[in-house]
Amino acid sequence: MSRYFLARTDGQDGPDEGPVEFRELVVRVRHGDVVADQRVREEHGHWVYAGEVIGLFAMAGRSDALEIWAAARRDKAESERENDLAADLRDLESADGDLADGDLPEDDSVEGRWRRRLREVTEQRAEAAASGEPEEDLAGSDELAIRRIQELKEQAILESVAESDGRAEAGRPGWVSRLGARLFSDRAVRVCFRWGVAAAFAAVFALGIHWWSSTESVRFPKKGGEAGAVWIFPGLGSCARDEYLFLLADAAILAGLAGFFVARWAEQLTSD
Repeated sequence: MSRYFLARTDGQDGPDEGPVEFRELVVRVRHGDVVADQRVREEHGHWVYAGEVIGLFAMAGRSDALEIWAAARRDKAESERENDLAADLRDLESADGDLADGDLPEDDSVEGRWRRRLREVTEQRAEAAASGEPEEDLAGSDELAIRRIQELKEQAILESVAESDGRAEAGRPGWVSRLGARLFSDRAVRVCFRWGVAAAFAAVFALGIHWWSSTESVRFPKKGGEAGAVWIFPGLGSCARDEYLFLLADAAILAGLAGFFVARWAEQLTSD
């Protein structure tokens, strides 16, 4: 994506602002921080007005500001052309002698080219007035063509952006795909691995204690031939059934926590 520099607007000496991405420039135009008559340039380009950057104000939703600036610019250019024409006419009137149409010089001097152009414009306007057609601004035809090309380019950019957004929307995965992506994401796999290791540690430790208790109860049955199982917990010896189950659950929880931290330690080793 293109990057742009912005000319300073405070009149102070110093480096230009930038570079900024085109997306950020659009945001600044939208917020009014960059106006149409502020000069900007691409990273390896020439200085132009922000209003002349193709698609900038259209993508920022500020086409109204661009139209106001363009209208003011056209009015200023038209006023300057009228002033130049009036000055040239005064120079022609003050020239020595009035030349008839057939006596206009045909050389390539500045005066000859200007008078030929004046005659052509006068004749074309007279023909337009005689035919009843609206008078065309011949002097500004080049500017109108350039502005029309710019409008077509802006429209093409907007259409391409809309088409790209439509393709992106159509290419978005469904809820099943998104759910599968979340379930099998890296974070989900890590969480499942940690708690899986914790559950395995807890189950193995609890089964180991229960197996050991069953073996010990066979080796040391109840005294006097009393019926019922003997509950033996490591380190505590014989105990009641409820007490044995409570201790077994505590041992399983501690083993699960140990397995959880072992899994995190293993993840850190693999990531390093």
